[in-house]
Amino acid sequence: MSTTTREPAVTRSMGIVHSALRRDLQRVRVVVGSPPYPDDARRRAIADHITWMMGFLHMHHMGEDKGLWPLVRSRKPDAATLLDDMEADHLRIAPAVDALIEATCRPYPGLSSSTASHAPTGVGPRSCGGMVRRRGSVR
Repeated sequence: MSTTTREPAVTRSMGIVHSALRRDLQRVRVVVGSPPYPDDARRRAIADHITWMMGFLHMHHMGEDKGLWPLVRSRKPDAATLLDDMEADHLRIAPAVDALIEATCRPYPGLSSSTASHAPTGVGPRSCGGMVRRRGSVR
């Protein structure tokens, strides 16, 4: 892909990605926080999906911060305040991403010690709270 074109960027896919992450984080909150609660196998699958999503989100943000934002800054200096805000959002949610990944590695509360070692998710309905903001938006 060339970075020399002056045509506007097509950002529709970014909106789709952000919407999908918001949707899945909200679904995790509902599934782990509402009866019937997921069994061990489902919790493991949820933990695996969360780990994948958070890895994806990290790479997505790194691509924006290190690749896209510098390019936009060079071409549209008046976007600096918006880009600064977006970078600040990335820094703000980084601890929540780390905490959510850590939660997927903790035993699920209330399981016996033999079962807990095989059910790697302490993810509860509030685990996604640091990233899901009002109206369910991920920032």
